[in-house]
Amino acid sequence: MTYKPTDRTRERAALYPCALQGWRGLCTPHSSAAVNIMVWDHCHAHGYIRGPLCARHNGRMRRYDAGHTRFADDPDLIEYARRCSGCDGPW
Repeated sequence: MTYKPTDRTRERAALYPCALQGWRGLCTPHSSAAVNIMVWDHCHAHGYIRGPLCARHNGRMRRYDAGHTRFADDPDLIEYARRCSGCDGPW
């Protein structure tokens, strides 16, 4: 499914758990309010939705997609990024 920011008919991301839940403890049940802010993460190259993410994980994926080296070798992020069926990702 492609991401369309103006599409109000699709289900809200808040109805689902974060696809990277528990990664480095960023959205565990006892973490900050960022757990409650859920968005649909998508590949910016192709527009395919990869999954629901909490705001903190969405920020990590934004930096990963931009090629920031801090997250470039993280196996969890690489595996998650491969959810885009239109690309091979930055790996």
